[in-house]
Amino acid sequence: MKIHSDGNGNWFNEDGTPLENLRGAIDVDLSATPFSNTLPINRESWNVGDEKKFEMVYITFPELEVKKVKQSYKYSKTKDGNRYYDYECRGYQTEITVDDDGFVIDYPSVFQKIY
Repeated sequence: MKIHSDGNGNWFNEDGTPLENLRGAIDVDLSATPFSNTLPINRESWNVGDEKKFEMVYITFPELEVKKVKQSYKYSKTKDGNRYYDYECRGYQTEITVDDDGFVIDYPSVFQKIY
């Protein structure tokens, strides 16, 4: 599978055919890694209390199912140099913790950075 974006919300398959069902999504979210959450977080400027919604190209692993999903992040607090975001996608909710470089360091029951 090969898809690519022009960075403006337009996605194409390997032959260059537009993938209309993905139109509008800027970032990709790979189900196998929390690194994908850093993309919309770091692309935006945030103040505590800000809530932002994103359309993402979501790719499941190992199935490689591709679809557009809506995600929301609310910057809830800063503590000990880390930022906390209330995250929601397709009915799933959790609080993710991001370090001062914008990388996810804790995604409950999914990922935790080991130092």
